[in-house]
Order: sequence, then structure tokens, then C-alpha cells
Amino acid sequence: MRAVNVRVSGPMIQEVTRKFAQESGVAGFQGSSGWLEKFKLRHGISQKVLCGKSNEVPVEVVEHFMKMFPYFARCFKDGDIFNADGWGLFFKATPERSLVMKGDKCKNGKLSDERFTILLCASSTGEKLKPLMISKPTKPRAFKNL
Repeated sequence: MRAVNVRVSGPMIQEVTRKFAQESGVAGFQGSSGWLEKFKLRHGISQKVLCGKSNEVPVEVVEHFMKMFPYFARCFKDGDIFNADGWGLFFKATPERSLVMKGDKCKNGKLSDERFTILLCASSTGEKLKPLMISKPTKPRAFKNL
């Protein structure tokens, strides 16, 4: 999994080990949360945030996809193939770290979660869909007419 930068979660490890135990004829293996924590300690596994260059998809995977895409695309009309990209912007966020004077006490604070998300989408024929913006309204109206 690490070779192709696939993110691995605790529940994924539990599911795989349960299947392995079942196929191996091991009776009574639960793969509990406690077992998972001990497994991670025993093998030096910790949770980290993946970012930057270490999170990129390997070039070989991209090249293989580009080679296979024309075969997959034959099943669809040109106007039915879309590409979408979205991103979020935290517009009131403060930095996680700060320069402080030696001896200053830590002040507990919460990072702002005010953000909006933009999604852009276009078809392979050039048709552009209206951009979608998601934000948190001051007065939510989700159930106004229900």
C-alpha cells in the first residue's frame, strides 16, 4: 500500500486481518480496537498527516491510467465525460504556530473553521457547469419549507 501512496486506516488493517484469520482457520480472532493499538505499538506504526510531495501519486500509476483511459472512455459519449476539481479556503484561519517571547504561557485557542469550498466541473467537449460554492450560512435554511 505504501508503494502506491494509498492511505491506510485502522479499520482497514482490522478488516484485512479478520479476513486473513478466517481464511487461515484461526477461531475467535476479533481484531478489536485494543488489538489494533497493541499491533501498532508492536510494529512502530503511528498516524501522520500525509502532505506535499510524499502524497503524490507515482508517475507509473499516472502513465498506466493515461494509457488505459481511451479504452474506458469508449463506453461514454464525449459530452458525458467530466472532470471536476474542488478546493477549500479557510478565510479566517490563524496560523497554527506563532513566535512568542520566552517564558510566555501557552494560551489555549481554537482554530477558525470558517471556510468555503468551490467545485469547478467541465466536460471533455468544453461544456462548463456553473461553479458550486458551499459555505456555512449565518442562518441555515436547509429545512425552511419542510
